[in-house]
Amino acid sequence: MSNKPVLIVTSEEDTMMPQEWAKWLAEKYPDARLNEVIGGHIAGLWSIDSTWEDLLSIRG
Repeated sequence: MSNKPVLIVTSEEDTMMPQEWAKWLAEKYPDARLNEVIGGHIAGLWSIDSTWEDLLSIRG
């Protein structure tokens, strides 16, 4: 497993990558942060501001 910070972006309506998988990954990685956004598979693009904020905040 990685010892680096990890940002996992997920959404409830994603049919290609179920949210349960993202939550499972977040539980397995010790330094993971889960960013849950509204929308489907590419919802992270429509919520890019909050995604970048989370990404930059895990850098320290």
